[in-house]
Amino acid sequence: METPEEQFQPKAPFRPVTFGLLRAYYIATPLFMVIELVSGISLRVPIFLSMPLRCFYYGCCFACGTVCYLRPRATPAVALTESTINIFLIFLGFGTAVISAAYNVAETTNIPEVLTLKGILNFVTVGAVWVTSFYHSQALLQKRFERKSRP
Repeated sequence: METPEEQFQPKAPFRPVTFGLLRAYYIATPLFMVIELVSGISLRVPIFLSMPLRCFYYGCCFACGTVCYLRPRATPAVALTESTINIFLIFLGFGTAVISAAYNVAETTNIPEVLTLKGILNFVTVGAVWVTSFYHSQALLQKRFERKSRP
């Protein structure tokens, strides 16, 4: 009979399916950019940036994908870093829009773009991807460090 500690030990190496999807998500960045340029719907950019900054952002995401594709072992570290930055940016962008709308509610009838249905859907979908990426990356890196620190 297994002890409680043995029951929770992985039987096979820990390889979440998420990282294959994450690599594909990064490599598909040019497709996301084309969708945004054609339809105006932003599926990746966490805050509303000018076009040159959006292009820089998409370039950085594609570079992350290239690193993950060429060095699969680096995927958790890249994903953890990128998702942390993006979670910060999305909350900063959304929070700034909400605060700005609250201060200017009496002066204007314009609703900030982030508070529209399109902006909220962007927040929810993109945020869910980044939070999932963050926690999966964190779990895999933790397991790697635990294996290295065992005698």
